[in-house]
Amino acid sequence: MNSRTKWLKGAAQLCADPGPDDGVDPRILARQNENQHASYKCLQLCKEAKRIILLVMDGEIADPIIKGLCVLDVGSGRDGQFLIVTVGRVETDEKCDEALILGALVRVSGRLRGAIAQGINRKRVPNLRFKYAGVIDEGITRCQF
Repeated sequence: MNSRTKWLKGAAQLCADPGPDDGVDPRILARQNENQHASYKCLQLCKEAKRIILLVMDGEIADPIIKGLCVLDVGSGRDGQFLIVTVGRVETDEKCDEALILGALVRVSGRLRGAIAQGINRKRVPNLRFKYAGVIDEGITRCQF
């Protein structure tokens, strides 16, 4: 039995439940976790995009389907190539399914991207992708910045 095998057996006895991170330098793990977090600039872009999308949806778009929606979150996807906009609908009397809502959002995505480009003064604006979260309670207001 060589010294490595001896060490592994001794380490296995000391550890109650060995995992994949055992024996890895903690500095390497910290760097990996650091890369997973969004950068400050990306978070700033998402916050500003949420504010602009809320304003455009409230003021410029006359579609009744979109008027009933509220923006819950704007997140970044894959190195800032696109923004994921999560929307929800406040309970209303009219029935709208997910496909109808996402179709309406895709139709106005050009106008939303143009408003974002104008608001943040950038030449290239990430594409918008939409997620529908369903019906939300009335405690969440539309204009939360």
